[in-house]
Amino acid sequence: TPGCAPTRAALLTGRYPFRSGMIRNPDPDHGLNDLGIPSGEILLSEALQAAGYATACVGKWHLGHRTKFLPTRNGFDEYYGILCSNSSRPAMLVENEQVVEHPVVQAQITRKYTARALRFIEQNAKRPFFLYLAHSMPHYPLAASDDFYTPDTPDDLYADVIREMDHSTGVILNRLGELNLNRNTMVIFTSDNGPWYGGHTGGLRGM
Repeated sequence: TPGCAPTRAALLTGRYPFRSGMIRNPDPDHGLNDLGIPSGEILLSEALQAAGYATACVGKWHLGHRTKFLPTRNGFDEYYGILCSNSSRPAMLVENEQVVEHPVVQAQITRKYTARALRFIEQNAKRPFFLYLAHSMPHYPLAASDDFYTPDTPDDLYADVIREMDHSTGVILNRLGELNLNRNTMVIFTSDNGPWYGGHTGGLRGM
């Protein structure tokens, strides 16, 4: 599906978006404030939380920004990220249910998500855990930290962003190895939409 919220609903419920009603994106900039994941839907986070897993959502949520729709009301013990798209004006960083940065300095967001993901893994290394890390990048507006931004080639900001995400993934995978968790931890890396802004489809249809 070419939409952020429908795809995320499908990933977390295992159901087609039209079954959960998440066929549009919640969007405070255009008055779509009452749209969110219905309480009757069973999310992966809720199922795993009930089974004794520690659960965390880090990054973009986009399944409703009203209190009743928040990650902490849908099976996640903790949340850190941007509730909507990072293109919302102005984007705000939320921890659990409180705004902690407004507006967000987006050049630091991938680094902050990575640090929070590592902290959660380290704190829960001795128990089952579920980490849903949903990077805001490479959704527009693009931004990369100083370590990855290449000002001498300003036309390749997309590549800078992807390089930082790749680094983030490597750091997390390395930490799982250092904690001896890599042999019993399932890691799934996927896109929510496809290469609408950049990259290529690898031969698959659509964007």
